[in-house]
Amino acid sequence: MGSYDGGVTPGRMFERQGQKGHVLRELVEAIGLAVGDGLLDVGSGPGYASLLAAEIVGPTGQVWALDESQAALEFLQSRAETFDWLHILVGDAAAFAPPAGGLRRFLLSDVLHDADDPVRIVRHLAQVLPLGARGVVSDYTPVTEKRFGPDPRKRIPTDTVREWLTASGFEVLRSWEPPDEHYAFLVELTSRS
Repeated sequence: MGSYDGGVTPGRMFERQGQKGHVLRELVEAIGLAVGDGLLDVGSGPGYASLLAAEIVGPTGQVWALDESQAALEFLQSRAETFDWLHILVGDAAAFAPPAGGLRRFLLSDVLHDADDPVRIVRHLAQVLPLGARGVVSDYTPVTEKRFGPDPRKRIPTDTVREWLTASGFEVLRSWEPPDEHYAFLVELTSRS
């Protein structure tokens, strides 16, 4: 299997996701998933959060892991063999075609700071998800001294992300600060801009 994310293997990236598993679990739980729900994990990488969601929704639900890295998704597929309801979707988070079935839940975690055009991702989600879709958008808080995550110069201010969300038609239902230098928004798509 090839390298991912600047030479890091999908296995190593999965380990990194596991190290922040407590944060990912909190984010997935905040979405309010239940048995039978569907979730789109945008920028899933090797899929730690996708696997958490698949455990919650069970075989009557659906989880779609979306990432542009074929290697990361192949790694996830090899770990998800017992989850027939976890599907792989290779594509760009700013231009993907949504899977059929009207997914009403999504997770966008730790993606925006690395994106070439993060605003385009938020706008695209607002265009392809059904009205009433709920999700969690989370990334790293700008800090002066980093202990976790990416270089502080790459981090996007909380207020900036909130503005992108509301301008795209998402209503912020709740905001909070999960552990390890994160911020998060629980949002619902209420209009199309």
